[in-house]
Amino acid sequence: MEIREASPTHYLLKIESFSLLSESGIDKIESNEFKAGDYKWKMIIYPNGNTHENGSEHISAYLSISGTSSLPPGWEVNVIFTFFVFNQLTDNYLSVRGKMRRFQCIKSLWGLPKFLSHKTFKEASNGYLVDDKCVFGAEIFVVQRQAIGECLSIVKPNGSFKREWKICKFSNLDKLWLSEEFTVGGYKWQLKLYPKGEADNKECDIAIYLHSVDSNNFDHHQKLKAKYNINLKNQKNGGHKKLSYCNWFSAASRTWGYASYMPLTQLHDKKNGYLVDDCIVVEVELEVVLKQSPFPKRRGGGAQGVHLNLLRWNLETCPSNMEYIDLHCPSNIESVVLEDEAAELMMEIRDASPTHYSLKIESFSLLSESGIDKFESNVFNAGGYKWKMIIYPNGNTRENGSGHISVYLAITGLNSMRAGWEVNAIFTFFVFNQLRDNYLSVRGKMRRFQPMKTLWGLPKFLSHKTFKYPSNGYLVDDKCVFGAEIFIIHRQAIGECLSMVKSNDLFKRQWKICNFSKLRKDWLSEEFTVGGYNWKLLVYPQGNVTSKGCHISIYLKFVNAKDFNQHQKVKANCSINLKDQINGGCKKLSYCEWFSITAPTWGFSGYMPLTQLYDEKNGYLVKDCIVVEVDLKVVFKHSVRNLS
Repeated sequence: MEIREASPTHYLLKIESFSLLSESGIDKIESNEFKAGDYKWKMIIYPNGNTHENGSEHISAYLSISGTSSLPPGWEVNVIFTFFVFNQLTDNYLSVRGKMRRFQCIKSLWGLPKFLSHKTFKEASNGYLVDDKCVFGAEIFVVQRQAIGECLSIVKPNGSFKREWKICKFSNLDKLWLSEEFTVGGYKWQLKLYPKGEADNKECDIAIYLHSVDSNNFDHHQKLKAKYNINLKNQKNGGHKKLSYCNWFSAASRTWGYASYMPLTQLHDKKNGYLVDDCIVVEVELEVVLKQSPFPKRRGGGAQGVHLNLLRWNLETCPSNMEYIDLHCPSNIESVVLEDEAAELMMEIRDASPTHYSLKIESFSLLSESGIDKFESNVFNAGGYKWKMIIYPNGNTRENGSGHISVYLAITGLNSMRAGWEVNAIFTFFVFNQLRDNYLSVRGKMRRFQPMKTLWGLPKFLSHKTFKYPSNGYLVDDKCVFGAEIFIIHRQAIGECLSMVKSNDLFKRQWKICNFSKLRKDWLSEEFTVGGYNWKLLVYPQGNVTSKGCHISIYLKFVNAKDFNQHQKVKANCSINLKDQINGGCKKLSYCEWFSITAPTWGFSGYMPLTQLYDEKNGYLVKDCIVVEVDLKVVFKHSVRNLS
């Protein structure tokens, strides 16, 4: 359960005069159709609980997928849904999230039989039922299997690179000196040197850079991360000037280095030993630690992903004496509070892969040795916004994530956002169980991304002990898979209002129908008004349908039904009395039914046998006339209107 301010994204139902639902005999309410995730749905509420699923003393809430005739054979829709009830005192919502459910031909309805107990719902201080009014809601997020994927690999390369260049006739060099190409990590590089500096440092400093030749042909997903040292040798004293860095090389950033490597006055000072016989010696030590490149589209036109390789010079064996703890997470877990005490989180086991992003890491144990404290993904789209997933393999120590894997989401592309923007999102993080072929998912509360807070996540997503325990299947052969799913909360729900009006209108009237024996088809009274609606009495003198020729049939017809929509109906108590004109008594039959567009007429096809009617001593037919009396009371008016 979670308390949140944002209203449900997809559907709202306001109920007026809730207490009348029980009195009216309505066991369930079925909403109009609404759309979510390109599918059509209906929300179904049992005000007194669905007794078929042990929902007594509760409000039961369900979702039903509709419009399935247009879906392909064998269709299935994986959905995560949330039900809401509005707190009218604190102006926020109590939300209850369900597990991921698979809607399909044989199971098109899922829900919560015990969504909310009547005791909790009716407790005045909770604010859910105020002045006999309440508001429910639903949010549906369809899980698509179209995630962008990345793979982070750590492999042992063949060897290291170190090389030096002796650059002579240095004083004669004017602009740019460029080395021949050399290959490291399967990519080509060059050393670039500006003898008299460049840009703002021209005539002041020598500038030295490392240039990635291949990055000129990279697409926007490709990049290389390299650690490098650029050393200017002291040819007299045996030392050297050393500057080190670690940068990403890409199509947008092909060259990295130092615009002010050394002042020219220091370089040309003979006693320093850097310039000897008009020659300098430059040494480069280079290590490629990350390669990122796209992999082919998935079969069937899946999303474009990227492939990352993390290279490590010395492969060390992971210690064998690690302490492990087993995490037993059965599939029926509904809600748990994890180590992040500040937020209530939901843990769930599910088969469907993450909708938006997946990251495979190979040789996980080498990540900490590589010196990479966090991994930041490429940009991916979700809900019309751009995102990055950030993982701290050894935990984000700044947020007390030590001993854990920390995961975050950052919203990007902020320059295109309008002033004062904010994005409400519910995110879920995943880790893949490679032994059972399913995912452990941890769903967070709704978070508000805005200019002052563009990053949210879980500092203690998963402890290392839990993650590394072999039988949990999260880390197998030093490989693992993480994922993310983001659902945006839009305040654009379709809203309906259910009104229950109790009516006290009572109507009583008699009709004397003569020349009865000459009537061959039906007899229809004039219209009369009760409860603001028009009605007619309908009599079949020779019977109707299965009672034809055997019984007299008498009905009450609801004239306004033809103008009703599918959610409008009227409940009426009715007594139809056939008078005994001799003895003073009557034959009385009663019912209480809902009149609607699909049920405009209620009554009795076998009201009385014709033999009994025509028997003179019974007094029902006198001088070829009968007298019919109707007692009618409209007790409830049921209508649904759109909420503005």
